[in-house]
Amino acid sequence: MPTDFLSVLSEFQERNIRYALVGGLAVLLHGVDRLTADIDLVVDLAPEQASKAVETLLRLGFKANAPVDANRLAELYEDKK
Repeated sequence: MPTDFLSVLSEFQERNIRYALVGGLAVLLHGVDRLTADIDLVVDLAPEQASKAVETLLRLGFKANAPVDANRLAELYEDKK
């Protein structure tokens, strides 16, 4: 799994993907010493936003651990509405 989290945040900003950074990395960026090996993001689940987020993460080398196809994330959210 890639660990260049700044490139993820940069790509999200560049592509205008709505997200919130949470978890250990967010705490670290607020100045609290904390070790972390992952990035916790909350992504807007609007279909266009979710699709752009998944596409960006896959392109950067991340992969989904969920038991569903990552590309169907937005579709699954829409189905629940």
